[in-house]
Amino acid sequence: NGAELSPSEVEEDEAVRHAVREMAHLAGAYLSEARNMQGSVPKAGRACLLPAVGALSYLQRLDGVGYNLYHEDLIANEGLNSRLGRLGNIFSLTRAWLTGVF
Repeated sequence: NGAELSPSEVEEDEAVRHAVREMAHLAGAYLSEARNMQGSVPKAGRACLLPAVGALSYLQRLDGVGYNLYHEDLIANEGLNSRLGRLGNIFSLTRAWLTGVF
């Protein structure tokens, strides 16, 4: 928003980012484990793993903005970055659907 943050607000912002980073790393670890185990899921049941594609994409985007939940690139519905992000999700979902691998 362009406003200067007070020292206490900066500290709070860093604490939130740290917490988000920790949760994102834990989620990424679980998704990585699921990816490694997906071969044991019958092909008919692999469609239930498709939401992991969007989750992985979001975690990558979150990492790219320094774990700032309020970054414009995460919350914007318009603009080139938003459109490219949606297009990338479509490609990733299509690949996962066709190959059975996320």
